[in-house]
Amino acid sequence: MYHSSDVGGLKILEPQILRKKDGFSNGETGVWATDNIEISKLFGINAKRFSEKGGFCLNIDKKGKIITLKNFKLDDIPDDFCAFVYYLDSKGFERIDKWQYLNRKPVKVLKQEAYNLKEFLRKNFTIKEILS
Repeated sequence: MYHSSDVGGLKILEPQILRKKDGFSNGETGVWATDNIEISKLFGINAKRFSEKGGFCLNIDKKGKIITLKNFKLDDIPDDFCAFVYYLDSKGFERIDKWQYLNRKPVKVLKQEAYNLKEFLRKNFTIKEILS
């Protein structure tokens, strides 16, 4: 399992609430993860770091993988900005939907890996920007 963040150095991931307004959950509290490292790395985007009203949306279809940045631009992310993917044991996680798993208890980090967020996005996705 994988969990990504813009915060590095964590040894234990504590349960957090994923806000319903984000459109990804029913408001449950837990450690959120996925079994797809590429999807996980998207969550290294803490859009609020770049814009108070920032957000992002992912669309995967036959045309490819499109990430839409809302209220901030790719250029707002510093070129040297690193995010972190955490490797986790799958024990205790339950599947919530196609991409997400939830563990309601704290989860020990097995391994941490830093990655350049901007480079990752450019290499793997078609990027759209919506500024309002």
